[in-house]
Amino acid sequence: MDGFFFDSKKNGLYRNKVDSFFIDCLTRNKSMAESHYHPYLEFLFVTKGVLKTFVEHRLFSLEEGELLIIPPACLHRTQYDKNYPVSRITLSCTKKYLLSLDSTLND
Repeated sequence: MDGFFFDSKKNGLYRNKVDSFFIDCLTRNKSMAESHYHPYLEFLFVTKGVLKTFVEHRLFSLEEGELLIIPPACLHRTQYDKNYPVSRITLSCTKKYLLSLDSTLND
């Protein structure tokens, strides 16, 4: 599994590999310049503030306490209001990892 994602502005693949799962907690007020996609699931949970995200040409507004699940290979981009930083938790994981959890829970 190549756990990198593509950004056309950088003309290629970048980001650390996601072999099973990766959790990222951050506060941000700078919007993404370009849309991107990757071959793993992304769970985006807002812990403070409001953000907008485009997923496959649909706009979603997420507020504190809301979760968005972005399937693999879906083009997406997140936008922030530069005057109001947003805190979020992002969990990225492969389908294989989720399936391993299912088999563990059902044993």
